[in-house]
Amino acid sequence: MRASTVRFFSYGLAAAVGLAFALHCLPLRVITGKLPAGLIGVPDQYLNDPSLLRARAATFDDLQHMTGLLYFLQQPWRWSLLEAPKLANGVSISLTDSNPLVAIIFKTLHPLTPWMEQSLGPYLALSYLMQPIAAVFALRGTGCRDIGSAVAIALLSVGIPHIVAEPAEQALTGHFVVLTAFGLYFRLVRHSQTPLRLLVALSILSIACLLIHPYLMLMVLAVFGAGVLTPLLRGQWPTAAASGCALGVTLLAIRLLARMIGLDAVQPNHVALYPLLLRDFLGPIVRLVPQWTWIPDSLPGVDAGVAYAGAGLIVMPAVLLLFAQVRSQLIAAIRNHGGLFLAVLALALGATQGHVIANWLRYFSLVHVADTIDQFRVSLRLIWPVLDLAMIACVRFAVFTRWRPWLLAFGVTVQLLDTERLRADARLALSWEATPFTTEQARFDARLDGATALQLEPMLACEPQLVWRYAQLAYLAARHNIAVNDAYFSRQPRAVSCPEQRAPDNLNDPTVTRNNGVVTVIDGAAF
Repeated sequence: MRASTVRFFSYGLAAAVGLAFALHCLPLRVITGKLPAGLIGVPDQYLNDPSLLRARAATFDDLQHMTGLLYFLQQPWRWSLLEAPKLANGVSISLTDSNPLVAIIFKTLHPLTPWMEQSLGPYLALSYLMQPIAAVFALRGTGCRDIGSAVAIALLSVGIPHIVAEPAEQALTGHFVVLTAFGLYFRLVRHSQTPLRLLVALSILSIACLLIHPYLMLMVLAVFGAGVLTPLLRGQWPTAAASGCALGVTLLAIRLLARMIGLDAVQPNHVALYPLLLRDFLGPIVRLVPQWTWIPDSLPGVDAGVAYAGAGLIVMPAVLLLFAQVRSQLIAAIRNHGGLFLAVLALALGATQGHVIANWLRYFSLVHVADTIDQFRVSLRLIWPVLDLAMIACVRFAVFTRWRPWLLAFGVTVQLLDTERLRADARLALSWEATPFTTEQARFDARLDGATALQLEPMLACEPQLVWRYAQLAYLAARHNIAVNDAYFSRQPRAVSCPEQRAPDNLNDPTVTRNNGVVTVIDGAAF
């Protein structure tokens, strides 16, 4: 079969897998960009279901993403481009993780697509579609170009748990950019002479990721850095120098862009040190082992992302390593791609964020984490490129076994079966967007008609336990395009702080008032 025909079928089948994945997981109203029918959140009948605590917590992020996007879409074009004057002192929507790149594109094209009310849902569908296509692109970069392997990695890529486990994190579901970076890396280091177009592509991808989500930018930059280190370790000095210059220019551009969009005016989070739990990576397997020791202070109380590899990606490497030829090829690959090995090792260490804990036993701990690293506080997500590389390696090294078709079929089947519950939970969580307002919510929403501002007291910095209500109220203000003085942000601006605590004898009873167009809500008690 001709190479062009193989390429056509490889990408065509991957696109079919991605389309089926998107249609399987996403309701039509999400794909078509409809606004939620009511408040985004968990319907009352699900509030006591402990298995849905992740989905309930994720609605904080879903609400803030939609809030920033709505303010941005409803304001006229202005400079600074991403600032929303009506959102809590005019902060940038880059602080609400509203996917500024897609927001800009959507706002530009909105006159041509007036039926679409928001861009986060369509981007989620695009991410699901592109995930297997990017996985095939990465695999073909390693030199493995047969159709069977392409189908295997396409199916494995939609079974990676972190793709579907956090549907409220729409920007982070664009993980296909990391797989694209892997594909560019493998093509970059394949020859001694570096093609300029690949460096330009990696540079543009890295800069674009800053406008999608900072975590994705960090992952792509790690792969870009591997494109510098690998030629350096091979002694290919001209290639390493060219890649290093391109990376330096890219970092400078990112620094300037971060200042322009307001990401340099962010407080260190200091909310917690999120450890990479080995039990999270291995998932249910480790839960079979008795819990010898309980160290409550060592475990954070906040979910820090998904690090589970999936049963297929746990079993397949273990089986592959039983073959001597696979082991020798793996050693050769590590030597040949030393820069990539160091890059993913750095990401894995970054994912520990100072702690290594297995089965509730603390094995390693650092006291201090730099503020710069602290901005990437949900550090479990830094393990995602490591899982991607493991997936690519499993399919690539299966070529060196006589049992490749059976091994790939088994791994894909186990992976998809293991993660079906996650896909079902994603469908359920996204179906909640069709839930209408409750009677009390609708009554308060009507009070915002014709208002000019929503005043929330006290400031969220003073009463952080009100975060859920303030996220809801800011979203309602955004729907009415009225100013709001406070909101929940993923990255807290430095200008926001608690002005003063209310004296206990002056506490107001929860109430809602309206005066001269300004609706004031005390203690978030609007409904």
